[in-house]
Amino acid sequence: MIPTLRRALPVVIVLAYLLIGLLVLLSFRLNLPATPGAQVGTLLWTHLLAYFAIAGLTHLLLRQFAQGIPRSAQTPDRQQQTAVDTTEHLRAERNRRLAMAVFESTAEAIMITDGGNRIVMVNPAFSRITGYSPEEVVGQSPNILSSGRHDGKFYEDMWRSILQTGSWSGEIWNRRKDGSPYIEWLTITALRSSEEKPHLSDLEGCYVATFTDITLRKETEDQLRFKANHDMLTGLPNRSLFEDHLQLAISHAKRYHRSFALLYIDLDYFKNVNDTMGHAAGDALLGEAGKRMALCVRESDTLSRLGGDEFAALLSEINSIEEIEDIARRVVSTLDQPFQLEQGIARISGSVGIAIYPQHGTRADELKENADLALYTVKKTTRNAYLIYAPEMKEDKEIAG
Repeated sequence: MIPTLRRALPVVIVLAYLLIGLLVLLSFRLNLPATPGAQVGTLLWTHLLAYFAIAGLTHLLLRQFAQGIPRSAQTPDRQQQTAVDTTEHLRAERNRRLAMAVFESTAEAIMITDGGNRIVMVNPAFSRITGYSPEEVVGQSPNILSSGRHDGKFYEDMWRSILQTGSWSGEIWNRRKDGSPYIEWLTITALRSSEEKPHLSDLEGCYVATFTDITLRKETEDQLRFKANHDMLTGLPNRSLFEDHLQLAISHAKRYHRSFALLYIDLDYFKNVNDTMGHAAGDALLGEAGKRMALCVRESDTLSRLGGDEFAALLSEINSIEEIEDIARRVVSTLDQPFQLEQGIARISGSVGIAIYPQHGTRADELKENADLALYTVKKTTRNAYLIYAPEMKEDKEIAG
């Protein structure tokens, strides 16, 4: 309704202006005969002044009206463009608020660096994970988080990937403000402008790093992996891990023309401990026996519990028979010592059967069979001793049937 009146108002004013002009002239014409001659001039000038005053007022009204009309009312195209601009502005403002809300509330830490490799912005998750407030890190180098656990090649490979592909993702050790190390899954992305992203032109050279603390997850994974590959009673590698290590030892020895020894170890009279002192005492003895034997082998060797009272040891990088016999004697000696348990003192002994690569086999099944045959022989004869495999042992076992 109001726009219609605005469009009609100039026409009404112009018509009024013409009507008033006609009335003035008509009035002047009608009054002229009855007016004395002396007053004709005065009357004429009065009417003329009134006419021009009304004309001037009408002109001012029209001008004021024209100035008061909004541009959008004057041009429909401009009105439409203004509406589009307003909508885009509102959308951009909403997106800006949404992006800031995500930045502030996401559980992932976000760190933004400039072209000079200086931190320019971090979010609350960054502070929660690292312990650093924004004021403490803005303007600093990201090296403030370095743990020192990675060598130069690690970072060279990282930056090569970023420069070539625009991003890098992986696990990395970093350090919190309190000095404690943690593992994070880190993604670094370079901000680069393109035809699809022209708005990034003024951010060229900046980087966005996002990361999450995966320390707890890695610890859980390590625990599960340890449980899958280790005996829970002794903490030693289990049969599955032992088999893997045996295959690796064979591959290594074959490639580098080296020798190693496989020891099968059995606890003599262990069943008597279980029967007389209970299974709790037997478990405690197994744990203590594992600790004692671990002190007899070298760091490069592998001691495993295969199950029950059966153990095995892989002695790597063997240079002489004497080395093997020295370790075997120590194992036999330590198992011959009394075990002080809560239930009392327990006594057992140990028997050891030995097979050597490559003299006694080049395959895992050959070595295990011959070490087991040597163990069988020593248990059938003396016990509390060790024996190295000899071919005649197989014949003796077949005869004993």
